[in-house]
Amino acid sequence: MANYSIKDLETLSGVKAHTIRIWEKRYQLFDPIRTDTNIRIYSDQDLKKLLNVALLNQQGYKISKITAMSEKEIHQTIDDISSSQHSYQPYINQLVEATLNLDEDGFVKSLNSTVKKIGFETTVVEVLYPLLNQVGILWQTHKITPAHEHLISNCIRNRIIFETEQLKFVKNDANSVLLFLPEHEQHEMGLLFYNYLLRKNGVPSIYLGSAVPYNDLKEVYAVRPFTRAIFALITTMTTEDCQAYINALSTDFKDVEFHISGKTAFGLEPKLELPKNFQLLDSLSEIQSTIKNWST
Repeated sequence: MANYSIKDLETLSGVKAHTIRIWEKRYQLFDPIRTDTNIRIYSDQDLKKLLNVALLNQQGYKISKITAMSEKEIHQTIDDISSSQHSYQPYINQLVEATLNLDEDGFVKSLNSTVKKIGFETTVVEVLYPLLNQVGILWQTHKITPAHEHLISNCIRNRIIFETEQLKFVKNDANSVLLFLPEHEQHEMGLLFYNYLLRKNGVPSIYLGSAVPYNDLKEVYAVRPFTRAIFALITTMTTEDCQAYINALSTDFKDVEFHISGKTAFGLEPKLELPKNFQLLDSLSEIQSTIKNWST
């Protein structure tokens, strides 16, 4: 069980620390442990409760009414909201709760239910990407362990692969798009989703996955030439190393159109000199739009 400061709760819920203190004092929303120096310490249960309370408050429910509800009533009200409105936060909250509990079965059931209600692509864009951002915050503040991250990553990875396999396979041709991650990159979740989008839009793809040695790209091109490629830069990389990698690709694959995604590329972009055959895809919506254009 993790411990949270009031600042952690503010970061994860979006509710100001001052407001949390007022809710705690006026409505007894929490009963946090206090250190010898009178600093509030909150639990996983407090975080889950705050996420639900914040959601209802954002939907117009007065805090006095929310705090009078039982836990069952709160969950039922949230279910009603998610059924009647295009509100994705309830789905995110369910998955956060399952993550904190290391509840694989609960996570998979919640994910399956969400896909059934709003569709797979919407689930990825509106629920899973925000969820992963929230999990990133939990990771950075040391509130979850690698086990939490691996559990949900595997659940999401399996679902993306399953959805991709349901689509019609598109035979490789001269317009094939290569998907890969450089040797130092292991996080292929985004790349898997791009592959799903390509197949859904009828665009042929060659999926190599994570940690692909540079020379392997040359070998693939010799056997199965590709006209476009998508890769991501996610882990920490210096500007110099990133520039050298991009320059090598541009020199060795002059006729290939490269598209880069990933937070490292976004962070380094102002310092990088992108060759003419390179384009930075700086948002998921831009990636979706680009892939749809390739299908026409």
